[in-house]
Amino acid sequence: MTPKLSLNWGIRWENDQPFQDKHDAIVNIDFRWDNSIEPTFVRLGEGDPFEGNPPYPLSPSIKYVRDGRFGDRVNVNDLNDFAPRLGIAYQITPKTVLRTGFGVYYVRDIGNAVFDSVRNAPSIFVWRSRVFSAFFASSSRRTSPCGS
Repeated sequence: MTPKLSLNWGIRWENDQPFQDKHDAIVNIDFRWDNSIEPTFVRLGEGDPFEGNPPYPLSPSIKYVRDGRFGDRVNVNDLNDFAPRLGIAYQITPKTVLRTGFGVYYVRDIGNAVFDSVRNAPSIFVWRSRVFSAFFASSSRRTSPCGS
């Protein structure tokens, strides 16, 4: 633009493909933010969701299916993630430059917070709740350290 001012702009297309598992052991939750459908745990692939004999049986109240609604991935790939970018730099002095920028970013959360929720079937939550329930039921019968 000028010798002291520069402008960069562009657009980026994000294609971050969903997780895939060769044994179809990943489970995800299908829900809508407006609560228009009942939340459902969905195992990859098609057929019996209990194939492979999971170590902990699910409560019948948990809706758990393996109907192929996400294909062979943990969810449907979003191909509409276009992200505009803008950058501006202004040279105030020969040794000082002021820079600013703006962008839209689509990011896949990384780490256990996301991956643990999709690789563990809901049975792990049922098992943990039984352990916690058993602990709190037995601890409620104990006397407090103060003797009351």
